[in-house]
Amino acid sequence: MTSVERMFTSRRIAVAPGVRATVEGRCGAACESCGLAWPWALDLFRVSEDGPNTAANLVALCPRCSEDRVGPCTPLVAHHGLRERMRFANNRRAAVHPLTPARRRALIASRGGCCEICGISGSLRTLEVHHVLAVLQGGHDGDAFQPSTTSRANLRVSNPRLSRLRAKFSDTRQAR
Repeated sequence: MTSVERMFTSRRIAVAPGVRATVEGRCGAACESCGLAWPWALDLFRVSEDGPNTAANLVALCPRCSEDRVGPCTPLVAHHGLRERMRFANNRRAAVHPLTPARRRALIASRGGCCEICGISGSLRTLEVHHVLAVLQGGHDGDAFQPSTTSRANLRVSNPRLSRLRAKFSDTRQAR
C-alpha cells in the first residue's frame, strides 16, 4: 500500500509530542529498518496493534519498508519548521533538487574531505556545509555552499560578534 493510499484508507495514531521526540531520538530520525535518514518521509506504526501509543510500541519506517503494513499510522515529523518550509519554497523557485545526504557527502568529498578553515579531516570530526545565502534570506540547495567546516571553525569565522568578544577577552587576559 502506498503512502497516499494509506493516507486515505487508514486512521491516524494519536501520538503525544514527547513520545514522538523519544522515537525520533531512538531511531536517529532514520528508518528503523533500512536506515533512510529523511525524517519527513517516515511514518510511525504500532508494533503491537492492541498496545498503547508509547515509544516502546512504535516503530519509524520509510514508505518502502512499510508497503506491506496496514493499519493506522502517523508521520514522525508532525510539522515542518519555518526554515524547512522556506527551503522547500526556495528550492522550488530556483528549480533545484534538495540537498540529500548523498549530495552532501559528494560536496564534502569534492572539496577535499576536510575542514577548509582549520584542516581537520572529516574522519575525525563531523563536517558541515552551509548555504552562502541563508535559507531565510532566499538561499536554496543549489551548488552555492560555503566550504565544508567543523562547527568550531565555523563559529570562529562566521560569527563576527563572537570573534569580537574573543578578541576583547584575549586583550584583557594579555593586559593582566
